[in-house]
Amino acid sequence: MKLNELIGDFSIFTTNEEQKFLDKFSKGCYTDTLSEREQHIVENLVKKSILTKVRYQGSTWVSIDENYKPGS
Repeated sequence: MKLNELIGDFSIFTTNEEQKFLDKFSKGCYTDTLSEREQHIVENLVKKSILTKVRYQGSTWVSIDENYKPGS
């Protein structure tokens, strides 16, 4: 029996501030274009596996993880 069969449907907790950031966050961006507070929010969302960080041409690109389903 798989863990997903036991658990059923589960959701990843996000704070109101994180959810507001995700709502306006569409395709991705470089972290150096974000404010210090937004960078902190990004770090939390990366830890929760909602966002993915990729090093690209000396900068860090952040985008929504392909396995993340909004509302979950």
